Amino acid sequence: QQAALLFRERVREGPISIVTRPSVDGIAALAILIRTFDACDFTYAVTYTPYLDDATLSFLATTSYSAFFFLDFQANDSLEKKLPNKDLFFFSHFPSHITSPHFIHINPFLDGLDGAHDISTAGLCYFFAKSLTTVQHFFSVLALVGAVGCLQEHSHGFLGHNRDILKDALNQGGLSMKEG
Repeated sequence: QQAALLFRERVREGPISIVTRPSVDGIAALAILIRTFDACDFTYAVTYTPYLDDATLSFLATTSYSAFFFLDFQANDSLEKKLPNKDLFFFSHFPSHITSPHFIHINPFLDGLDGAHDISTAGLCYFFAKSLTTVQHFFSVLALVGAVGCLQEHSHGFLGHNRDILKDALNQGGLSMKEG
């Protein structure tokens, strides 16, 4: 919710740059953000890259985007150095304790949650989208796809916020459950 409020305050127009890791979770998170930005009438560009290395960040620094969304990467200390004066939104479920007043870091570990089991990057984007716009049922299903891609479903099902997302998917009619 805080990220959605900061997004509304800081980002008035596009285009927005969405940079994602080409993983199941990164692509599911990307799909959620694309649908969200479409609903909010924001234009965006997408970059797929396996790493946020110096070369990638240097390239992004040459672009004219004022807002960047990074999905499903390990936190990188050089983000704010390479992209100064930009609105940076960083969604990741990987362990991290990096905080900065210069970028919005949405990470379960920063709130005492376990990003290996409780929520994926797509799940973080789901709750962000839910705070910005009326979420359609397939958003929750996409968030679960991200969680499955991160091996977060166990023999006893989903844990933490993934369980809440599953309840939303069942209640919204986007998913049904049966034993098999």
